Amino acid sequence: MSVKISPETKRKAIVLGNNLSVVQDLGGEGVPCIVLNHHRAIATYSRYATYKQCPDPSTEEDKAVAFLYDLCQKEGGLPVVLPVTDQWSMAVARHADRLREVSVPCTAGWEAVELMLHKDRFSQWARDRGFRTPRSYTQEEMQRLPSEEYPVVVKPRVHRWSSNGDPQRLHAEMVRLRNTIIEDKWELERFMKREGRFMDHMFFQEYVRGGSDRIYSIGMYIDRSSRIVASIAGHKIRGCMTNHGDTNLGERVTPPRPIWDMAERIVRELGYVGVVEFEFKQDARTDEFVLIEVNPHLWAWCGIGLPCGMNFPLIAYQDLTGTFDPASIVPFEGRVRYARIVFDLLNCIVYSRMGADTPKRSLREWAGDMKADRLVCREFHRNDWLVSVLLLDEAFRALMKRVLATMRRIVQRPFQRVDAKFPESPSSQSGDD
Repeated sequence: MSVKISPETKRKAIVLGNNLSVVQDLGGEGVPCIVLNHHRAIATYSRYATYKQCPDPSTEEDKAVAFLYDLCQKEGGLPVVLPVTDQWSMAVARHADRLREVSVPCTAGWEAVELMLHKDRFSQWARDRGFRTPRSYTQEEMQRLPSEEYPVVVKPRVHRWSSNGDPQRLHAEMVRLRNTIIEDKWELERFMKREGRFMDHMFFQEYVRGGSDRIYSIGMYIDRSSRIVASIAGHKIRGCMTNHGDTNLGERVTPPRPIWDMAERIVRELGYVGVVEFEFKQDARTDEFVLIEVNPHLWAWCGIGLPCGMNFPLIAYQDLTGTFDPASIVPFEGRVRYARIVFDLLNCIVYSRMGADTPKRSLREWAGDMKADRLVCREFHRNDWLVSVLLLDEAFRALMKRVLATMRRIVQRPFQRVDAKFPESPSSQSGDD
């Protein structure tokens, strides 16, 4: 189990971005946490968090880093800086030398972080070294792509990044368009006509067949001597969507040997230190494991580590402050699952029956899915009930929004049927999709 930190040795942790598990896993062990974000998000409401609003590194990187530097200087004692988003990871890695004057940043070298966050460049780097990643295509190659090579998926070159001056709207468009699946050349033509102006920021990639339930992840912490101190493997049972999306239900598993070997070798070849998550998908046609994503920071489902005997945020914190004891890692061998329990319930029982692209389960099946020796419920923490109330409120608002949208479609449907009888009507002849 983890070792409590004595009041004399407490050093603050500054969490950059929104990751509730990181704040709770540190705060529950007595580590004072400051959460920096450009707006209020769920982690900032935790009883373990002190919220500080800061500039958005996506559009004001220099101001965000200056704010962080000044805060560390004011707090004193070299606080540990833990980025939990792509944009903060990029900003901290780029300015690590400066930040080390006033803090202890948890980051790998700039070259490794930049490479990992540029999806197209990292995919090519990995393929050049014999790792199985999805094939990438230029626009010219897409024009000659045989029909049997479809579908393909559209991805941002960088999902989220730090910058000075890039419009927030561009970031929003990348989120909107990521993981768009192109089924054939006709859909490609439509996509290029509609979204071609964004192609400087996006690229086409082979679509690895299979749903969310074929995704496996490996999370690691590597110390400054390049030793893998802790690692965990997870299987995504359900995402928030059928084929992609954040983990709604996941399980700790023994890592399949091929993905462990790939992750270990990449870490070694990059000389990587710090926290990293690798995401693999097992191709439904060939059963081959394909590396589809890398995150150079603490990941969304890292909260599963604590009941498994590996508190990843605390391990990173203790290693960076020189207080880590390897004996504090006592692996639990039973069945451990992680769930966004309320959102998963709504997805499986309600939204799936309203036509949404979400997994469908009966209530009995869903309850059976929650059985485990230890279950981590993201929405419910025994010492953090304000967060639970806010997440339940968020789920209720999302449900009401879906219900109202469905009611609007039902009300409009009779008018659409009447309209279809009159081909000359403008709405039915406009050609708009």
